[in-house]
Amino acid sequence: MSDILFQRASPAVAVRGIHLDLKGMPPTAERLVQLPEIFAELKINALLVEWEDTYPFTTYPELRCPTAYDEDTIRRFLDNAAQHGVEVIPLVQCLGHLENPLLKARFKHLREVATSAGELCPRRPGARDLVLAMFDDVLKTHRGHIRRFHIGGDEPWTFGSCPDCKAFADKHGKAALYRDYLMPLLEHLNAQGIRPLVWDDEMRRWPDEDLKRLAAKADLVVWWYADKLEGKAFGQDLVFPDLVKHFRSAGAHWWAGSAFKVSGEGDLPPVEKRAVNNLLWTREAVNQQADGVLATGWTRGSVTCTQVGGLETAWDSIALAAAIMWDGDMPPDAVAVTRAHLATGRCKDLIGEPFSKCFAASLAFKDWKQKMDTHGGWQWMERSASISFEPERINPFTDRRFFSIDKFRDELLAGVGKARDVMAAHRGLVPEFWLKRYVAARLFHGLNRYNLLVGSVHTDLRIPDSVFAEFR
Repeated sequence: MSDILFQRASPAVAVRGIHLDLKGMPPTAERLVQLPEIFAELKINALLVEWEDTYPFTTYPELRCPTAYDEDTIRRFLDNAAQHGVEVIPLVQCLGHLENPLLKARFKHLREVATSAGELCPRRPGARDLVLAMFDDVLKTHRGHIRRFHIGGDEPWTFGSCPDCKAFADKHGKAALYRDYLMPLLEHLNAQGIRPLVWDDEMRRWPDEDLKRLAAKADLVVWWYADKLEGKAFGQDLVFPDLVKHFRSAGAHWWAGSAFKVSGEGDLPPVEKRAVNNLLWTREAVNQQADGVLATGWTRGSVTCTQVGGLETAWDSIALAAAIMWDGDMPPDAVAVTRAHLATGRCKDLIGEPFSKCFAASLAFKDWKQKMDTHGGWQWMERSASISFEPERINPFTDRRFFSIDKFRDELLAGVGKARDVMAAHRGLVPEFWLKRYVAARLFHGLNRYNLLVGSVHTDLRIPDSVFAEFR
């Protein structure tokens, strides 16, 4: 059954890319270096790498996270990618989603508005210099390996809001405000023989003349993650095939932006839905001569969102996206076929066994959390806690028997064992630092809520600090 995938002698899409969103559940250094070999096995020939705070920035080292890779790791990863015929396209944000620098005191003056740390002000002195410094830091390790560079540019929610930007946009239009900020960034990369890629959402309202100027300097990545290529996006009713035609009529080269994983869909991707989205975009890429397809996989909606499951629990969705981009079609029983493919041959060692363990542990943890979030026992814990306001009337014996506190506590603490299983399955694949944060975000809320309700009345039933300390 597994040999139903990758049937064509040559691919339907020339450049078949997978996105690595490293701001959540990033791989260990050893796993990162191994990834190009794994993706090559799945006939992927491009990786869109959103380094974020895992990159070893030197100009502004405060942009590194505690587990940032060193330069040697980056170079080994790039060398391994080159050896396996995998192009690496780095992604560094240029306008929106810049929470990493803009949350720092050193850079907060560069925000578009003081109350939002996500968006850079395009007219603030020093704003473009910050972005260029980040570009150049990444280029330092990527030289000799790089043809294309993704500069982000999507979802600048407060764009054009500061008094200076608003005055400019009122006079010249928002397209001109964006264009005048963007062009020097594109020219900086063009001068080094690098073709920039830009998310398309801000250009959907641009005049044709501005689109033509952009088309000479950069490619557009047209993204949409639903199971139909139409819908309301940022206040517009869009039919994406028509939008692509519009961009192409202005001379733009374009890429399809699909998704094998969307952070808002939780820890485990709904593989069938993701496959439909990838299939629709692959067909559109073939029909409208896209330069390639980039299947994104978001581990956080932004830097400040809680991380969801990473690569190791999404290999079925990744492999199916890869097969769709190669074959231009999707087989019957696609999910079962894909999982069978991962369990055989070279894939079994590289992906199948780790995926099986990580997926099973994460699914059990997810199911436990869903059960506890909606557990009817919480109302009994509330009733038990309410008597704490009349301490002379507390009857610990009746409470424990009538409200089943001991049983509820045991069910809650079962999550600790499941959290340990998640960490054990991912050990060596994801740094311990991020695994602890991942499980703590799902475990601690319930434990803290229980202690607040029950522990205030029955101190002997409190969940001890040692349980929390294990995951800190």
